[in-house]
Formats: sequence, structure tokens, C-alpha cells
Amino acid sequence: MKDSYANIDDYIEDKLADIKSQKDKASFEASIRFLISNSAVADFDYWSKVPRWTTAETALLINFIEPRVWFERSQLITAGAGLSLIKQSAEANTIFERAVSGGQMSYSAHPMSQLFYADKVGLTRPLTLLEKVIAVHDRGLELEADIEKQLETLKKAGPSEEDDLKLTKRENLHLLIGILKTALIDPNNKTLPFANQDTLFQWLEANFVDNGPKLSGKGLAYNSLRKQFAEINTLLESHNIDPEPKLRSKEDD
Repeated sequence: MKDSYANIDDYIEDKLADIKSQKDKASFEASIRFLISNSAVADFDYWSKVPRWTTAETALLINFIEPRVWFERSQLITAGAGLSLIKQSAEANTIFERAVSGGQMSYSAHPMSQLFYADKVGLTRPLTLLEKVIAVHDRGLELEADIEKQLETLKKAGPSEEDDLKLTKRENLHLLIGILKTALIDPNNKTLPFANQDTLFQWLEANFVDNGPKLSGKGLAYNSLRKQFAEINTLLESHNIDPEPKLRSKEDD
């Protein structure tokens, strides 16, 4: 535990306003000294950052007891019998257990929920613990707000990476359509009609990837075109369109 735990004044200050008699103060100090000597004083810094507490952990924490030590060293319960904080933690645990069984609260909940319930039923809460939990909770809300602002900024700044990808695919598709349109009306294109789709793919790769504008990365390579046209052919067939029509004879007319 931290060196500051050896200073009893750090812990009794939270209770001074509630302690009415010297006897109660002495009992409280004896409990704190017992916890210090057994390295069992609660680490409020650590527990304020834990997202959920169980009711058993809460019963210990509000009585300055470190749950990680207490649950590992069962002999502490016997050794601390009769000390005020140990007795109060057992009573608090009983109250929490009945609240859970009665459906009034969950066994595991956010630290603020656990501390609010403790206050509601009249259990004392260390002021230092409450302040640390509130500080972490407020900081979490600030972080959430910062994230929301950053997301809004990114949305306003421009399209997302996913949108960029969709835009690139659309541009490549329009480019392919434009090239095919140009090929159909180009009077210098002596290769038309193509014997089949395979020869079309070869022509596109040879004239626009290997030579000509050399449009690499635009989906015009032979293998890329074969994959794209396989999907296109399925679409055409669903509309009863022959994806690779043959030359019709005069008898068919």
C-alpha cells in the first residue's frame, strides 16, 4: 500500500464530523491502525477507476478496507473482530445482500450507484472515496464529449475511408464504361467485334494497362475484368440478357 497510508490523519479526517465521543474516536483509530498494520487500508485511487463494484467490495470500501487484501486473507476477519470498521463492513454487506435479494439493486454496479445507495440507507461513505469516484466519472464524461467532437470534426472534414473506397470503385466503373463506349465508336478500332469476352479482356489490358494510358490499379487488368464481368454476367442473365451473344443467322430474323 502507499506510504501515505501510514499517516492515520489522512483517514480519520473523513470521520471526525461524525464521531461524537472519544470512545467512538478511539475505536475508529484502533480499526485504522489494525488495517494499516495488515496493509489492508483501501486504495481509493485504484478503486475509483474500477468501472463496477460488487456489493461486497462496496461494503468494505466504505469502511476503508481493501477488498483485494480482505478476500485473500480470511484470518483478518477473526483478527479484527470487535473493531468498529470491521463490524460496520459486515453490517453493510448484510444490508446490500438483502437489497440485492429484494430486487432493489444489482450485485455489481457503477461505483456512483453503489455509493448513492449506501447514502440512501444511511451508511456512511468516506468523503475522499466519493470525491475520487466523482472526479473519475466526470473525466469519463469529458472524454466521451471529446470523442463526440472529434467524430463530428471528421464527418465535416470530408468523406470517410469507406466513402473514399466506394468513390474509387465508382470512378473505375465509369472509366471502364467510358473506355468500352469509346471502343464501340472508334473508327480506328479494327478488332471489333471481339470473338468473346476473353479477347475483350486481353484487348483492354493490352491497350490501356500495358500500353496507351497505362491505367494500373483501375480494375482493367485481365484477371480483374474477368472477376467483374462474372458478376455482370449473373446480373444480365437475371434479366434474360445473353451475356455473350453469338452472331445470328438470317434464318433467325
